[in-house]
Amino acid sequence: MDSFALLKSKKTRAIAYIKGFINSFLYDRRRITLIEGKTMLYRRRWVILLIFVAMNLIEYSMAQTFTPLLLIIRSDYNVSSPSLLQTLTLIYYPIEILTFIPWMYFLQFQGLRFSIVLSMLLEITASWVRLIANRHKSFGLLLFGQCLAATGSPALHFSVSKLAVAWFGEKERATVVALVQLPMFILLSTAAILVPRLIKTIPQLSTYLFGQALAQTLVGIIALIFFRGEPPVPPTLAASMRQDKPFVESFKFALSNLSFLLLGSGGGTLMGLFTAFSINLPLVATFLQYQMSTIGSWTLTMLIGAMLGSIVGGVIVDKFRAYKTMLIMGSSVTVVYILFGSYFGPNKPSGYVYPLVFFMGLLSFIPLAATIEGGANMTYPISEEFSAVIIVMFRDVIVVAFGYGISSFFRKTQAVFWTMFIVAAFSMLTFIGFLAVKKDFRRSAFEDTVVRPVNQANFTSGCPSNFSLTLSGGDSSQT
Repeated sequence: MDSFALLKSKKTRAIAYIKGFINSFLYDRRRITLIEGKTMLYRRRWVILLIFVAMNLIEYSMAQTFTPLLLIIRSDYNVSSPSLLQTLTLIYYPIEILTFIPWMYFLQFQGLRFSIVLSMLLEITASWVRLIANRHKSFGLLLFGQCLAATGSPALHFSVSKLAVAWFGEKERATVVALVQLPMFILLSTAAILVPRLIKTIPQLSTYLFGQALAQTLVGIIALIFFRGEPPVPPTLAASMRQDKPFVESFKFALSNLSFLLLGSGGGTLMGLFTAFSINLPLVATFLQYQMSTIGSWTLTMLIGAMLGSIVGGVIVDKFRAYKTMLIMGSSVTVVYILFGSYFGPNKPSGYVYPLVFFMGLLSFIPLAATIEGGANMTYPISEEFSAVIIVMFRDVIVVAFGYGISSFFRKTQAVFWTMFIVAAFSMLTFIGFLAVKKDFRRSAFEDTVVRPVNQANFTSGCPSNFSLTLSGGDSSQT
C-alpha cells in the first residue's frame, strides 16, 4: 500500500513538472511581487534580443522575397498587371493597418511571449504555403501566403518598445531599438544586390523559398523554447512602476497626448517616404536609362546610410537624451529630396547621386530611436507599447499612398522634380510637427528625480518606502 502511494505521489509530481515545463514555454511568467523595489539586469537579455533580431531577419526576408524577382513572377506565373505584382510586397502595409488593434490587445493582455509565439506560427505556416504555391505556379496561393505572413508580422514590429522596456536598462533602450532595425537594412541590401543575380528561374526560386521555410521553422522552434516576454524582476525602477490599464483607456491615454502624436506621425512619415522612394527608385531610374547595376549600388548606399543613421541616433539618444536634436536632423532630409529632384535626370553622371542617397538614408532613420523611445517616454507609465504602433501605422499609410501614388504620378507626368517635390513637401510637414513637440518625457523625469537620488544615497536594493507614482489628469507625479 505504501509502495502504491509512493508511486502515485511520484507520478503526480512528474505530471505537475511536465505541465509546468510546458506552461513555462506557452505563457509569460508573471512578474513576481517586488520586494523593496528590487531591480535586476539579466545577461539573458542579449540572448532574447538575438532571438528577436533573428525573427525580424526572417520576417523581412519573407516580406522582400519577390521585390527583386517580379520579372520571374510575371513571366512564369502569367501575371501582366504591374500593380498586382507590386501587391506581393505592398500587401504587408494595409494588412498591418487592419490588424493593429487585435495585435495591440494581445501584446497588452496576453503578453509579449504569447504574441511572438502566435506570430511565429503564422509566419511558419505562410512560408510553407508559399513554397507549395511556387511548386504549382499558383499566384493566388502565393498571394495568400504573403497575406498570412503579413498578418503575423505586426507582432514583431509593434513589440520593439515593449521588449526594450521589459528587459533593458535606462541607457540601453534606444540602442536596442536601433539594433532591431538592422535585419531590415541587411535584407534590403541583399535583395538589391545578390538575389537578382542568384535567382533567375523558378526551380532556383523554389530552393530559395524552401530555405526560407526551413529557417523560419528553426527560428520559430528556438523562440518557442528560449524566448521570454519579461524577466521575473524588472530591469529598472521605472519599469517596476508601470501600470496595466484597460485597452481602451490606454489607447485614449496615448491619443490624448498631442506631442506623442506629432512625434509618432513625424517619425512614421519619414520612414514611409524613405520606403516608398526606395520601392520606386528602380522604376524612375530605369525610365531614365540608368543601368540596373548602378541602381543596385544606389540602393545599397542608401541602406548603408539608413543603417548608420539608425545606430548613431540610438547611441546619441541613450548617451545624451538629445531627442529633439535627432528629430530636427531627420526632418532636414527635405533638402536632400529637393536636391535629388533638381539633379536627377537623363544624361546626368551617376556618381553625384551616391552622396544624395546616402544622406537620404542617414537623415531618414537618425530620428527613429528618438521617436520610438521618446514616444514610450511620453506615455509612461501606461501606454508605452503604443509608441512603436503609431510610427508603424503612419509609415504604412505613407507607403501605401506613396508606393502607388509616386509610381502613378511619375508614369503620367514623367517629371522627376515635381515627384520629388511632393515627397519633400510631406517631409517638410514633419519639421513643423517636430518643432511643436514638447519635451514631456515622463519616464526620464521619474528616473532623474527618483532613481538617481536613490542610487546616490546607496539605496541600491530599492526605492524609498514613502515613494508612490500617481497619475492626475494624464500627468505623472511623485509623492
